[in-house]
Amino acid sequence: MEAIQEHIDPAEGPEPTAEKKAASKLVYLQAPVQLGRLVAPEGEGWRVSYAGQERVLMADESVDPALLSEAAERGVRVVIECAEGDPLIVGLLQASRVLEVDREGQLIAELRSVSLTAKELLFRAPGAFVEVKDHSVEIYANKVLTRARTLAKTLAAMIKFN
Repeated sequence: MEAIQEHIDPAEGPEPTAEKKAASKLVYLQAPVQLGRLVAPEGEGWRVSYAGQERVLMADESVDPALLSEAAERGVRVVIECAEGDPLIVGLLQASRVLEVDREGQLIAELRSVSLTAKELLFRAPGAFVEVKDHSVEIYANKVLTRARTLAKTLAAMIKFN
């Protein structure tokens, strides 16, 4: 960290003078944290535009590499720690809500509604799946349950049994 600090000498007594109090303040020559814009991956690091220049910086191991890849596509702002040694990417600034996929690949979200448009949709679990494709729905499982509080009608002509 680029900082200058003068210490108060404890031998001078319990009450330092106003002049000594003013001299003991911490003065940064460079902010310990800066913001930059993620440009693209480069080698083992990431090209970042900040402080009027572009540099290749390494990311802290706590930052998910997949998150950085997605952020580079959107030009997201990154948080850069400049306190000690080489500047280091320590996080991102989000400007909108995103669905979070953790490092184990789990997606957990509470939403009001979900709208998905795709040519093919596949929900898969061990031993079962639901596939929606070309005006048809295929369900594969050992047991399929359908429950309704009101009358449910199924037209036998439209059902195909194996």
